[in-house]
Amino acid sequence: MTDAAKALLQRYFSQHPQAGIRLEHAEGGCAGPRLQLRLDEVLDAGGNPPGLNDMRLERDGFVFVVDAVLLQTAMPVTIDATRLTFVIRSGLQLEAGGCKSCKGCS
Repeated sequence: MTDAAKALLQRYFSQHPQAGIRLEHAEGGCAGPRLQLRLDEVLDAGGNPPGLNDMRLERDGFVFVVDAVLLQTAMPVTIDATRLTFVIRSGLQLEAGGCKSCKGCS
């Protein structure tokens, strides 16, 4: 995780309750398949990540949850950020997105 990503997370969680952050593979849409972050329940009642293959990783005071198979396939993973959003770089080979029906695509 870069300093920019850490700062964006710190800014967000300074105004919201601390939560887990899931790294997941998102399908389709105008952006095409990609890795994304979303807020997630970190642990179940037994103290384990919620999914059967989930791993719990702590980095710089933040708890990330990711499917173990996805993580193995995507490594190395770097979470970076612009001023307003996250940029996730990985070893995954993902198809480019875009479609003619989306006015946001050029």
